[in-house]
Amino acid sequence: MQLTKTNFLQFQKCPKSLWLLKNKPKIYPRKVGSNYEDKLAAEGYEVQRLVQDFLQKHESSNKYLFEKSYKSEGELYACADIIRKNEDGTVNIYEVKSSGSVGPEHLTDATFQTIVVEKSGISVKSVYIIHLNKEYIRQDELNVEEMMSFSLVTEQVQGMIEIVNAEINLALELLRQAGINETGCSCLKLTKSHHCETFNYFNPSLPTPSIYNLPRIHKKKLNMFVNEGRFALEEIDESEVTGNQISVLAAAKTNSPVLNNRVIEKFYDKVTYPLYFLDYETYSSAIPVVKGVKPHAHIPFQFSIHVKMTKEGSNLEHHEYLADKAELPLKMIELLEKVIGATGSIVSWHKSFENTRNKEM
Repeated sequence: MQLTKTNFLQFQKCPKSLWLLKNKPKIYPRKVGSNYEDKLAAEGYEVQRLVQDFLQKHESSNKYLFEKSYKSEGELYACADIIRKNEDGTVNIYEVKSSGSVGPEHLTDATFQTIVVEKSGISVKSVYIIHLNKEYIRQDELNVEEMMSFSLVTEQVQGMIEIVNAEINLALELLRQAGINETGCSCLKLTKSHHCETFNYFNPSLPTPSIYNLPRIHKKKLNMFVNEGRFALEEIDESEVTGNQISVLAAAKTNSPVLNNRVIEKFYDKVTYPLYFLDYETYSSAIPVVKGVKPHAHIPFQFSIHVKMTKEGSNLEHHEYLADKAELPLKMIELLEKVIGATGSIVSWHKSFENTRNKEM
């Protein structure tokens, strides 16, 4: 059974999930990707295309191969983003990423690619991760050479080969099994955002809501609840949760909202009128779309403001702005200055996000 890089990364996250995909594909619960995930994937391909176009204009362009596939004598398969052929018969591997730095998952990715290439009979001399330069600022024209960073990671990859090889063997051994225990999976000890696509399949009897609905639950506390088989919130005592979690726990146990009027009153005692309820919408992209911004920069393109002039008043004034093209938010700033006065308080849902955008603008 063939093991690809994507398969291997899935195995690392949840082995049983990969087994189900390979051995029972008809019942594998396929996740429907979001528009945002589609956007990220498209940006990744666009970054790769720009790098390929840049290298094809290089004086040694004939030495580069793009999206080169390799198969080992066993069951491994990999498609390298870029391969450079060296004079001594070895190759260099280049993996292109749309992130601004080299992460652990990128090193695992490159290590898997290296193992497959070498098992196919070709020696790997150097390994690079090509990623975005976080400090690059776009000018009138996009400069791919300045926008991309070529990070040499050969030493790190060589240090990981033994461990990754061992994991590859475990993955292949699992996939060869005709059957496994389909009760529970390793994701039980992970927070909800890290659950695999097959979590509900392997854990169908979990209550709703459950311990996975407790916000910012510590890994140690989560593991304790799992090991004790306490998944229902009714089984969790108030003394076992943090201040941020206790309201969620109370709401679940009473099946009703928890309103803390004292906290609300304390908040409004601090504000001064008029109140400006402000929200931004931003657009970010791996490749800077306008002059003057960096990769992945958040460009505000829309705001909505509701103004409550006095404490006693019930009317709200509404102001809004929506850009009709990609540009620096200069027009938006001008309108904000006209709407927001010199006194009062600004209220936002995510204070740190809005404040960061303000500093950037």
